Amino acid sequence: MYFINVFMKRKKIIIAGGTGFIGQGLIKYFGKENEIIVLSRQSGSTQGNSYSQKLILEKDGFNVRYLKWGDGNIEEAWIKEIDGADLVVNLAGKSVNCRYHRKQKQQIFDSRTNSTKAIGKAIRAASAPPKVWINAASATIYRNTLDRANDEVNGFISDWKKDNMPYNFVDHSATRKTGLLPE
Repeated sequence: MYFINVFMKRKKIIIAGGTGFIGQGLIKYFGKENEIIVLSRQSGSTQGNSYSQKLILEKDGFNVRYLKWGDGNIEEAWIKEIDGADLVVNLAGKSVNCRYHRKQKQQIFDSRTNSTKAIGKAIRAASAPPKVWINAASATIYRNTLDRANDEVNGFISDWKKDNMPYNFVDHSATRKTGLLPE
């Protein structure tokens, strides 16, 4: 991270979905020497997505502001922030801390694709678009269970992708080739 940190000073960084574990970690790492703007559904709250953690705030010594992001549509307030930004990081999406039934899976998928589309539209509208856009999302690292919650406190982490979000043909082919077939 030293290499990154040397070049990441006095930059304007937009983090969509920055109230979760990864977003808050990025704010801790980059927030003292850069301007951080977080786009979030939770902008009025001081509680992060990690439930037991408070959001990192300006009063904590970090150069961070939170802007409300409604339903994933582009909004004038944050379009202005993206214009002239050095970096946009999209971590936005519905929490994977839920039961995996058809409706939840679709909401997880839609929340990630819709946020990506909205940010892309805002970047295309910018007169000075960011030089770098990083899009990252997770499905889950926990085994898919229907009988109990899986989270950072009590989750069972599976080594097999089949226990997690969709196990596809490519995953299956790769595991067959290596001889590591799922149980």
